[in-house]
Amino acid sequence: MPCDDCPKLSCEITELSIRECCYAQFVEKMKKRKRVERKMSEIVETRKEWEKDDLKLSVKWVRDHYCGYVWFPKRPVKEQGHDGILTYVPVHGGITYAKIENKGMTYGFDCAHCDDWVSYNPTGHKWTLEEVITETEKMARAIQLISKYEKRYLRNITNKGKAKVIDEYHKELGVPFNTSDNFGAMLNLLSGKL
Repeated sequence: MPCDDCPKLSCEITELSIRECCYAQFVEKMKKRKRVERKMSEIVETRKEWEKDDLKLSVKWVRDHYCGYVWFPKRPVKEQGHDGILTYVPVHGGITYAKIENKGMTYGFDCAHCDDWVSYNPTGHKWTLEEVITETEKMARAIQLISKYEKRYLRNITNKGKAKVIDEYHKELGVPFNTSDNFGAMLNLLSGKL
């Protein structure tokens, strides 16, 4: 059966289930994809790495914005990912990265939200390295503290009970509960989950 773009009247199917005439195009596409993947890895640049309280912290420049990460030697909370009680960690935009890495757990946030400077939003706030370092340390401290509250948060079956735990957490942290800079917390509040 001929291909749509093929001048031949018939093509044979190769081992990869690609028509013979299209194989060269497929190979070129794959080479291009490898180049793109290589370029993507080249645009992630570590700007700072340091240790504090047995945690590894880092700030990376990804494409056109900063991201902050904290690696914990063991998972600090039972819930997986960045949902549950971690939704209420007061970090810019909320926690947007959670991954098991090197027998530990890494959490991160990014500075590419609607009010941030990125290539497609040149009027937003352009985060400095110093600001991201401060925010990364703030996130590390907030995650360490929230682990102390998780058991009570999970035991509460009412939104009112969970909200009380979150309020106590924020009071001890010294940061008022504010949804304007945490999209996940805002959604939970608006949808009645807190």
